[in-house]
Amino acid sequence: MRYTVSTIVNKPIEEVVDVIKDPNQAKFWMEGLQRIEQISGEPGEVGSTSELEFLMGKRHVEMIETVISNTLPDEITLEYDSGKSVHNVVRCVFEEIDATTTKYTTHNLFEFSGIGMKLMGMIFPGMFKKQSQKYLDSFKSYVESK
Repeated sequence: MRYTVSTIVNKPIEEVVDVIKDPNQAKFWMEGLQRIEQISGEPGEVGSTSELEFLMGKRHVEMIETVISNTLPDEITLEYDSGKSVHNVVRCVFEEIDATTTKYTTHNLFEFSGIGMKLMGMIFPGMFKKQSQKYLDSFKSYVESK
């Protein structure tokens, strides 16, 4: 499943990208994030990995984030693996609209394994897009409040 979501952030691209570069700020805009632990490499470095733990309702979800490419301030591509059922690649693109406005777009690819997750992806594709947009909107609010 592929989809794209975007938002306009009323801050200069440098400020927007500074938040993306700092994993310690993710907890302020990524709902449910309980912890991020660097496993290898430096944050943002191509090939580096981190373990993320989320609380989604009553479920704990752990996933491994790997930096696939990084040409910030233009874009960064991240890969997420949450065990055997979901593989997600997110390409985050930042575009300077003017000196005080940035467009933030994510291009998302989800691949499912296991009958349960495949069915969920087929029956509720909007749920994934809605969650991605929710993270973008929360990111926008956080960055604009700084």
